[in-house]
Amino acid sequence: GAFTKADSARLENLKMQAAVFSQHQDTINSQRTEQIQHRAKAQQLLQEVCHRVGNHAKVFGDMVLYILHETGLYNASNKELVQKETMTALESVIPRQSIESFVAQSDAEKTKQLEELWKIVWGIRLFNRETHKGGAGIQDIPGDLASMVQNAQTVLNQHLDQAKKLCQNYVVVLENKKECGVLGNIEQRLMDEYVNRLQFIQFLTKTADSVTSIARHMALVRPAYDSLLTEIKAMVTSSTSVPKSTIYPKFIEVSDKWEAFRRLYNDMKGHKNVLDVLLEYKSSYTQALKPGMVEEAMKADVTRVKPTYNQVTLEKEINSLGKCFYSPALPGGTPLQFNGMCIVTILQKQDPMLKPSVADLGYIRYDEQFYGFSSEPALKAFINSPKAFLDQTLGNETFATEGLLHLLDLGKQIPSEVFLLGTRQKELGPVEVVMAEAGTQTGQIDPYKDYKYQWNEWELRRLALKLADLRNKRTHSCQTVQSHFKRENDTQTFPKKQSGSQTMIDQATQPKHTAQFIAGLRGDPTSKIKVVKVEFDE
Repeated sequence: GAFTKADSARLENLKMQAAVFSQHQDTINSQRTEQIQHRAKAQQLLQEVCHRVGNHAKVFGDMVLYILHETGLYNASNKELVQKETMTALESVIPRQSIESFVAQSDAEKTKQLEELWKIVWGIRLFNRETHKGGAGIQDIPGDLASMVQNAQTVLNQHLDQAKKLCQNYVVVLENKKECGVLGNIEQRLMDEYVNRLQFIQFLTKTADSVTSIARHMALVRPAYDSLLTEIKAMVTSSTSVPKSTIYPKFIEVSDKWEAFRRLYNDMKGHKNVLDVLLEYKSSYTQALKPGMVEEAMKADVTRVKPTYNQVTLEKEINSLGKCFYSPALPGGTPLQFNGMCIVTILQKQDPMLKPSVADLGYIRYDEQFYGFSSEPALKAFINSPKAFLDQTLGNETFATEGLLHLLDLGKQIPSEVFLLGTRQKELGPVEVVMAEAGTQTGQIDPYKDYKYQWNEWELRRLALKLADLRNKRTHSCQTVQSHFKRENDTQTFPKKQSGSQTMIDQATQPKHTAQFIAGLRGDPTSKIKVVKVEFDE
């Protein structure tokens, strides 16, 4: 019933999950499509340069177009100025009079040189941009990336703080629900809102971690990029002639660093799109939690005794059992199972509730995985029978109906196929080891090819007419000896073609043969001798 209501926090939770995952997949697909299209166009331009012969000016122009495409400035707004600066940088690397020797090389050598050439030219243009001697059409990707990261981190921290404070209020109210008078439908409504905000926090946290990772990589790339430009500037100013073998590798390094900035920038745009979609669900439902509920819960919570934990005693007690191992702190970079939620309080029969784990309580390592808990009784209940709790999470229908699969990081348990309930059964039995031999195909494999396949439409029409004409040549079952005198026994042949047929010439097409002989050699004295000429068509 919660999914059919107009203002449902549970429904908004599922919509938020679908929107975020769809946006994330759309970003991956669009980036993959852009990369494939870019490489296909680059390969086409590369082939045009390699196969162009004769006109050296056109070869130089094709090289400029290839460099513009690789640098992402093929469709720049100020295209004429961009082309002019690119041509100038290219001519400083390979003069026009050297194009003839370039054309004379093999395609493999041309391809190898062009892949290095565009990076050298791009490095020169980036250096000119840094020294304010050019750089038309080049976007300030490092500056824009830093601004995007800073703005995103500000927004993420702001919304994370607000959402975490709100979740703390939900926990206090739900733990003191009797004192606040929260029962029945109101309790379920508050629980749905609490789960919605936890999912919101989880998405914000993952996005914040991705943005932090980008900021960390940017902090490593930017100093290396600036030091390279400083080194090149010192080399250029200290000498009037710098060897190509020394300066060109530096330009290639500059180009590679810039490409690293470009990749980080594209990733950051994807995370920014996810954040924009996520913020649409900041307040997508009417909040049932009222300030009066929170005040009453706070008053009741003050009288509660705050628990204290003795990690040394817990470590001795847990490690002595041998089933699990205690860890006072979580190792760096190690993820918590169930996204840090206490699985014991979720599965408890009375008042099940989502509670985050308490860091002061420590963590349990079981089967090379780390688990956190919200209280010491929950921790001890888990170490007594960890497998029993973990088995309850497999195929748990409650997690799916309440939208907890992704919140607890159980999305991998979603089946890849759909089947009717009860149509598939899984029976566990002893594992049998069977030895078998596998044969490898060593002989000829028959091709699955239809040699009678016809693709020509006119040939298909001819065959259709031929098959249709066979119907007129079928043998009648009523034929007897006497019936031969009662029916027309026409010959089963096609009628003769008309002389005006467009498919065949009726007359002979071979050359004529001419023969001549002498007549009148025999006969009476009055006969005359003459030459007779005869022509034969065949």
